[in-house]
Amino acid sequence: MKKLIITALILLISAMPVCHADEYEWIAVADHAILPDESLFTQYPASVTLGQQQYDLDYLLITLLGEDYITVERTEYDYADEYRSSQGDEPWEYRTIRIYDDEWARTLDQSFSYGNPWVHGERGGEYQAPNMNMLPDESVFLCRSLLKGIVPDEWIAAYDQTNHIRDRWSYSDRWMTDEEYKSYCYERTSHYFVFSHLTEAGIPVLDDRVYTNIGVDGISFLDISWRDLTESDEFISPMPLSEALAMANSTRSAPCTLLTARLVYSSWLTGDNTANLSWQLVTDHGTYIVDCVLNKHMCDTYEY
Repeated sequence: MKKLIITALILLISAMPVCHADEYEWIAVADHAILPDESLFTQYPASVTLGQQQYDLDYLLITLLGEDYITVERTEYDYADEYRSSQGDEPWEYRTIRIYDDEWARTLDQSFSYGNPWVHGERGGEYQAPNMNMLPDESVFLCRSLLKGIVPDEWIAAYDQTNHIRDRWSYSDRWMTDEEYKSYCYERTSHYFVFSHLTEAGIPVLDDRVYTNIGVDGISFLDISWRDLTESDEFISPMPLSEALAMANSTRSAPCTLLTARLVYSSWLTGDNTANLSWQLVTDHGTYIVDCVLNKHMCDTYEY
């Protein structure tokens, strides 16, 4: 079954249309860039409002740290409540959970953060964690099994492969071959996974997610932001991808390559709990958000 899924994903990527962007001065679209079929788009709520976090903190503390967990005394300079497991005195021996203050939660894109340095840290010496020896499309099954009983199954249903698409390009300035990508993934001591919080129309809410890193021996870290969503009554059509690319191109002064694009809801440009319908443009030199409501854009890195 796993082999069938992997084969299907490879065929999907291979079947993507070859695109060129001669009209953009600084943004080229990679051959076989993973792009949506815009003919399938309809009108969508203009925005979603993000409400209260839905995770059960008491349950997570006991499940991840044990019933005898320790509450760390907070100082006036701390920006998070901190808890840790009771076993061990060295930092690599105990697990921690931090709950960030609201103003920090927005900055860090998370409110809940769990870490276990024992999984693939050095453990105070020369310990080398085992390699994953599998592709992400295989290790995602291990990831879901490790998260089962920690978060609801529906929270880890929508596997976001955006980071893996970027990885397949980033280390060679071209798409890795199947063999190169397999070698790259097999030699990692951990794999990262993002599971998206989707609206009713299936559009991910950017940064509202389950974000985790796993090794062969368990969960290394787990960040959770999963909030109540309220969709707006106003519906809009997304701007064409070509228009979003032209807008992003207008502020660049160095070449980059578009690897994938998709519709998301993002609060990058609102700066509050309102997430607007936007384009997410992932390039090899930064990620753009093009807000379809505000008709503004920003990049998460330098554009020159």
